Amino acid sequence: TRTLNSVFGSAEAGKAAFEFINDFAQRTPFDIQTLTKAFIQLRGAGIKPTEKLLTTLGNAASVTTDKVRTFEALVKTTQKSVGGGLGIEELEILQTAGIPVYKILQEELGKTRIEIGEVGKTAEGAKKIMDALNRSFDTKFAGAMGESAQNLSVLMSNLGIAVNNAFLKLGDAGLNGAIKRMINMLTAATNSTGGFIHKLGSGLAAVLD
Repeated sequence: TRTLNSVFGSAEAGKAAFEFINDFAQRTPFDIQTLTKAFIQLRGAGIKPTEKLLTTLGNAASVTTDKVRTFEALVKTTQKSVGGGLGIEELEILQTAGIPVYKILQEELGKTRIEIGEVGKTAEGAKKIMDALNRSFDTKFAGAMGESAQNLSVLMSNLGIAVNNAFLKLGDAGLNGAIKRMINMLTAATNSTGGFIHKLGSGLAAVLD
């Protein structure tokens, strides 16, 4: 959360971002760490990481075999599209993952693979590419993330998040403070009995001898 606080400018904004990430993670195939990284990357590029955007990217990634890696590649592609610099390399990663980006861009923009490489060099062109991809993702892959979230492994992962949240709430309700006070008391008690511990050690050594 410290990094989120720094990226979003305040503790309140960072807390709000983390609460959203925590909730979103429990409804999707993506864990908190993956989503936090995406939030930071998008925000750092000047892109607001809205639920709509993350859902669009998550749906597209969910139709591939390696959902997390593809989601990270989509975030990176979105990040690089700001200011231009979106090249064939980024699109090839998505194509290899199983997302037919060139077919989509041919349908949406009427551009070939070679032409797309030139279009993505400018900020305006890169934006057109990402807008076209996201429009198609919303149509072709709508609901894919929700379906993927029902896989047993994902359900187990989401259960783990829920259990962790429950323990955090226990701590916030006062358990953390009680444990800290107990540790401090035990530390003080141990330090105050240093002479006794030394004598006990000497006695045990004598017995062993």
